[in-house]
Amino acid sequence: LDFFDFFLHSMNPYVSFSFLNYILNIAFLCLLMIKKDLFPLKFQLIGGIVGSIAFLILIPAFTIILEKDSFANRFITGTLVVLMGFINALCSGGFFNLVSYFPLEMIVSLSAGQGFSGIAMNVLQYIVLLSINSNNMKDENEKKRIYTIRGWVFFSISSLILLLCLILLLLNYNSPYFQYYLKKSKESSEDEATKGLIEGEENTDNKKN
Repeated sequence: LDFFDFFLHSMNPYVSFSFLNYILNIAFLCLLMIKKDLFPLKFQLIGGIVGSIAFLILIPAFTIILEKDSFANRFITGTLVVLMGFINALCSGGFFNLVSYFPLEMIVSLSAGQGFSGIAMNVLQYIVLLSINSNNMKDENEKKRIYTIRGWVFFSISSLILLLCLILLLLNYNSPYFQYYLKKSKESSEDEATKGLIEGEENTDNKKN
């Protein structure tokens, strides 16, 4: 968040961005819980990851390009953070929906993976901070250059990790192991809303018929 604190200091990003991201993430997750058939499962997974990659590129790009601490910068970046809260909810909700079709150890693995990813991101942040230091710099343009490099390094690595996750998801989604449990859950489920996560629009069409 020091990247945003430099470019958008008046927004107090340590508080405002955390609030926007986490609170809205929870709100959108609750919405997805209520409207279970709002999005098909595959769209939640793939759309969530692709959307996250897009926002990890767009947010630092607009933050850097627009005038530092300007109203346009605060408004556009804040709006993108709000939208990313929805994308995060879509993605995390999709993965929790996915593992609910599998044996219990998959749910445990997902929780462990989330914890590990949080640790990994913090470690990455500290590595970037220590390797690209700006504490002793007084020139504003030089500081901006350093914070720009920091931001792109951090967000680029995060995007590459998500891209790897997307590739692995696409490779595994149509595998016999995945399809066996998805088909098994679909056949045994009596809840049409749950079926809609897999069938998507087909569920809506069946209701009309």
